[in-house]
Amino acid sequence: MLEICKHFFDDLNKKAVRYCHWKSNSHLDAAVNGRTDIDILVSKDDQEEFEAVMTAFDFKRILSQPDKQFRGFEDYLGFDLKTGRFVHLHVHYRLVLGQQYIKNHRLPLEQLYFDNLIQRQGVNIPCAELELIILIIRAHVKTDLISLLKHAIKDLMGARYTAFPRDIENEFRELHKDCDADKFSLTLQQSGLPLPEEFCTRFLDRFLNDNLRFHHILLGQIQILRWLRPYRRRTGIGVYVTYLRLFILNSRLASRFRPPKRKTMYGSGAAISVVGADGSGKSTLIKDLDKWLSWKLTVRQYYYGIPKNAVSKLSSLTMRVFNKIGLKSFASSVLDVFWIYVARYRKSVSEKIIRDREKGRVVITDRFPLHDFRSMQEPMDNPRIDPDRKLLGKNLRLIEESYYDAIELPDKIVVLQVHIDELRRRKSDIELDKHELKAEAVNRIVTTDVISVVDANRPYDEVLLQVKTQIWNAL
Repeated sequence: MLEICKHFFDDLNKKAVRYCHWKSNSHLDAAVNGRTDIDILVSKDDQEEFEAVMTAFDFKRILSQPDKQFRGFEDYLGFDLKTGRFVHLHVHYRLVLGQQYIKNHRLPLEQLYFDNLIQRQGVNIPCAELELIILIIRAHVKTDLISLLKHAIKDLMGARYTAFPRDIENEFRELHKDCDADKFSLTLQQSGLPLPEEFCTRFLDRFLNDNLRFHHILLGQIQILRWLRPYRRRTGIGVYVTYLRLFILNSRLASRFRPPKRKTMYGSGAAISVVGADGSGKSTLIKDLDKWLSWKLTVRQYYYGIPKNAVSKLSSLTMRVFNKIGLKSFASSVLDVFWIYVARYRKSVSEKIIRDREKGRVVITDRFPLHDFRSMQEPMDNPRIDPDRKLLGKNLRLIEESYYDAIELPDKIVVLQVHIDELRRRKSDIELDKHELKAEAVNRIVTTDVISVVDANRPYDEVLLQVKTQIWNAL
C-alpha cells in the first residue's frame, strides 16, 4: 500500500468518517498501490470531515468530461511522495450506477453499506453479501450488445464464454466463496430492492457451473432494468439517445478520429517548462512526465525552440543564396525578419498555453525564453537582432523584444543543471565552445518562486521524483 493511502485511510478511521471502498474489492491491492481507481462511498453527513482529511493529504480536485459528470460524484487526485505515483479517488456521496456511459440508476442503499462494513488492509469495505448483490445488478446492466453477440457466437460454437469481463467473473467467484447464504438472503431483504432472491441464486448457479448462456444474461438485463425503473434518474427516449451517442463516440472506430479526452484540473490548469543544456536529460524527462500526467489528466506539449517548418527552411536557403552571391546585407535583412517571425511564433505558443491552462489542462514545454539568457552572446530562445545594425536594426529589435516581453511566465520552470564534463559524456556531437556557453548560462540560474533548480548530475530516478514533486506542488 502506498504511504499516502495508508495514512489517509488511517486518518479517516481515527476520525470515524463513514466511508467504504464500495465495489471491486478484489482489486483493492491494485487500487491502494495507485494502479487503478479507488471508488469510495462517503456518508453525506460526513462530507465536510472527509473533505478536510483530503485537504490535509493534499488531494486535488479534478474534473471528468461533461458526459461523465453527475450529481453526488467527484474526482480527486493524490500524490505519493515516496514513489511519485498518483492516487485517483472516485468519491461518491450517492450510490449511482447503471449502464455504461449514462449511470441512470440511483439506489438509496448508502446506510445499508455503512451498517455492513468490514475492514481489509485498514480500508472499510462492504460485506461480501452486499457487494455480491450489487455486482449482480452492475454486471447485467453494464453488459453491451456487442459482448452479448460474442457470447451468442461462442454458445453456437460450443465454447465456454461469458459476456462479462474476466475481472467481473473473478469477482463473482471470490465474493460467492466469502458469502453466507443466510446473510445474503437477509441483506437482500434489508436492501428493499425488487430483486427476487430466486433470480440471484439461479444466476449464480448457472454462472458457477458454466451453464450461463447469452440469452440468460440478456433476459436478466431486461428484467433488472424493469425492476429498477423506480430508481431511474432520467426517463424517456432521451436516455437511450444519449447512450447511443456516447457508445458511438467511444467506439474503437471513432477513437481513431477523436482522441480520448482525459480529465482536467478543477479551475485552471498549469504550465510547466523544462530548461537544460544538450545532454541534461530534458527530452527523456519530458517524455516521462507526459506519460505520468497523462494517466488521468489532459496534457499538451509545446516547443519554445526555433520551429522546424517550411518558413525556417526557406529562410535558411534564402540567406545561403544571398551570401553566396555576395548580397550579405540582404541576407542580414532576411535573418532579422526571420528572428521577428521566431519571436512572434514563441508568443503564439504562449497564447496557446494560456488558453489550455484556462481549460484546466496541464502544459509541458520544451525550453522557455528565460530573461537570464539575454546576456549571452547568442541568447538561447531570446531576442537575436543586433540593435546597432544600420537602417532598421534598433526598430526591429524593439519589435522583437515586444513579442518576448508579452510571453507569460509558466507556473513552474524546471532548470536541469549538469556539469559540463557530464554533459560531454552524455552528448559530444556539439561544438565544445557552444556547449560550454550553454551549460554556463544554465548553471548560473538560481531558484526563485517560479524557477526550481534541479541537480541533474544525480541518478535519473532521483531527478524524476524531485521534478514530479515540484510539478505536483505547482498544480
